[in-house]
Amino acid sequence: MVDETTLEGRQNGAERASPSRTLASNAAAMAYDLVSLAELQWQLLMADLRGVWSGAVVAVGATIVALLLAVAALPVMLAALGLLLADATGLSPAAGMLWVVLAALIVTCGLLGAGWWHLREQVAGLQRSRRELRQNLNTLKQILERHAARSPAGDENYRSSSTQL
Repeated sequence: MVDETTLEGRQNGAERASPSRTLASNAAAMAYDLVSLAELQWQLLMADLRGVWSGAVVAVGATIVALLLAVAALPVMLAALGLLLADATGLSPAAGMLWVVLAALIVTCGLLGAGWWHLREQVAGLQRSRRELRQNLNTLKQILERHAARSPAGDENYRSSSTQL
């Protein structure tokens, strides 16, 4: 009819959301997705750390045993073996003890090296978390780049800076 007025903000009898309200809604949805993604990433990291810790217990235990052995038993053992070597070979007591100390240090270094190697192998278990985080960040970057490609031409600076990430 001629004397009817149209109501702004309505389209076909339904209220149309304003652009700022749509933007706020989309931003809230994206923030919710980011928080959910961060929570899942945290849970994956915790699961990986539990796996690393259970494997690292053996490495830490072997290292502690090696250190305790070196600290507690080494002086008495070295003195006894040095004197035994000196008696058996005709070396002086000092030379016999020096050879025994050298052998004991080689064994200790071998045990420490084995413990360190095993511990380093267990830390490699965090690769799953790193890989998942990298995939999530790449997916997020692709989503944001697609959104930037759909935005008006005035956002060209945003698109060029987002590709440098």
